[in-house]
Amino acid sequence: MENMPLLFENKVIKAHSEEIINYIKQHVEDFGELGEDYWKGRQIYMNQVRDPHIVQIMRNHKDYMLEEFVKLCEIDKPVYVDSLHFVRWTEGYELHPHADAVDNPFPWRDFGTVTFLNEDFEGGVLYYPNKDNLEVPAKAGYTAIHTGGTDCLHGVSKMTKGVRYTIASFITYNQQYEFKL
Repeated sequence: MENMPLLFENKVIKAHSEEIINYIKQHVEDFGELGEDYWKGRQIYMNQVRDPHIVQIMRNHKDYMLEEFVKLCEIDKPVYVDSLHFVRWTEGYELHPHADAVDNPFPWRDFGTVTFLNEDFEGGVLYYPNKDNLEVPAKAGYTAIHTGGTDCLHGVSKMTKGVRYTIASFITYNQQYEFKL
């Protein structure tokens, strides 16, 4: 898609980002211990969230994000979210450029999303090397969406200070992989 990556204000998360971060900080043990596996101890999946109010916010986020995506990209067929989780990026972490649906076990991921929850950190910039090295600065309450293919390779620069909190999710045309929240 020519207009990718796409960045838009996510009104649901903008209104509730502090509340979500407070929940995450109060339940940091849900991340588990950091380990040798890159993602171990860095994600909280929605089935781990015990607060019904936060779960409802995330339902609203999922619905709003899909509605905006379909509208802005003029998508004419159904799309589904296949996962939705909180991610924490601590100092020293980075993610080298990759495609969400290539060379991994998730070829159905047509699009990837990053929704920013905070801005009070250094480093951790979302970037797109094959889009003229486009950098997307973190702005709480904004969602970036990109294709899952090599046309939107993306990475995250090394975290140098603080903790970056995001909501990661993936969008697919394949209803078989729909995550129901």
